[in-house]
Amino acid sequence: MGKWLAGLIAISVAMWAGSVDWSVLMAADFWAWRKQAVLLSGLVLFSAMAFSLVLAVRSRWLERQVGGLDRIYRLHKWTGIGCAVLLFLHWGAEKFPKWMVQAGWLFRPAKKGGGGEPALLHELAKGIGEWGLYLVAALLLIALLKLVPYRWFRYVHKVFPLVFIAFVLHGLELMPSAWWSQPAGLWTLACALAGSVAALLSLSGRIGRQRRHTGQVVAVRHAPAAGMLEVEVDLDSQAFAHAAGQFAFVTFDPAEGAHPFSIASATREDGRLRFGIKALGDYTGTLSDRIRPGQPVEVEGPYGGFDFSGPARQVWVAGGVGITPFLARLEALAREGGSQGVVDFYYCCRSREQMWPADLDARCRAAGVNLHLCIAGDGQRLDATHIASGWRDGERPPVWFCGPAPFAEQLQNGLAALGLPPAHFHREFFAMR
Repeated sequence: MGKWLAGLIAISVAMWAGSVDWSVLMAADFWAWRKQAVLLSGLVLFSAMAFSLVLAVRSRWLERQVGGLDRIYRLHKWTGIGCAVLLFLHWGAEKFPKWMVQAGWLFRPAKKGGGGEPALLHELAKGIGEWGLYLVAALLLIALLKLVPYRWFRYVHKVFPLVFIAFVLHGLELMPSAWWSQPAGLWTLACALAGSVAALLSLSGRIGRQRRHTGQVVAVRHAPAAGMLEVEVDLDSQAFAHAAGQFAFVTFDPAEGAHPFSIASATREDGRLRFGIKALGDYTGTLSDRIRPGQPVEVEGPYGGFDFSGPARQVWVAGGVGITPFLARLEALAREGGSQGVVDFYYCCRSREQMWPADLDARCRAAGVNLHLCIAGDGQRLDATHIASGWRDGERPPVWFCGPAPFAEQLQNGLAALGLPPAHFHREFFAMR
């Protein structure tokens, strides 16, 4: 994730540096440097905003490069945080020197030339930039602090593409005329084009359209003790083809919109999909009362790179509803006659009554997977040392994890201290905002 943001900043800075007359700038005064600070911060900010919009189009190619849509959304979030920082820097470079002049702390020499009234388009672009910055700052605050429920946030989020299109006018009108033939200008045009295309795709509702499939709910199974709901869906199209471990965006209620759920079934040999859903929020907490067989549904996907690729010797760790992608893999292995290597599966839950599904041990036997239950209510706690005790000398098998983020970070740090390479720890980042 860091390399993508670092690369974006490096390219933007390089384009700016390649467009500056350094022999003149080195002999210039404070105000010339301040102008370059405004231009540089604005260029990096504009690039980051365009990149954020491109990340949101759910590109198959970009998903493969980043390592899954969950990681794309995580990168999208951190790009948004970067935009917030850049907003402050760009705004500060523009405003603080002016305030210092008003306070008498700085002296600004009179501008050369005859002056005259500024062009209307120029003034409009400046106004758009200033008020757009305030609006983006407010929207970023709403997004990052999760100040509104998701069903409202998805409408608020639609304002970002509109603001970016307005910023295109701001950037192209106010950038130095010399930039049109220099690297910084070409980079600005490229970002404007890429970001505008992504913005129009978002505003027209075309993102993910080719990967959407309609169908209906055919079965709903409740597991009250575990707080789990299994929903079985029959799709009208056979074009939906997924691998065990992937997820999809599912729309049960158009007013609520699509939500991501892991697929709990293997390949669609029976033509159906199963989703495991736990009551964790205001939406999933009421699904069990609202979903009925025969209800229409829309499924978009599949997405994700949590596909269990790699050597046959593996370690799986699931916490709570994080078991869902492993159920799909268990089903796939059972159909293939069992695992070809040693697979140790550690499943953590609060009590045996909350274990889901109830026949998990039978599913593991059919798949040739070694099940290790860790029951918190019985005082059992899973840590890195416990997992590593099952390794042979020199063995560092890949670990596939799905569960709470604090548990993942604790386990990943502990296993790294025991010699597990970072690339051997696979996890799902199921946070879409």
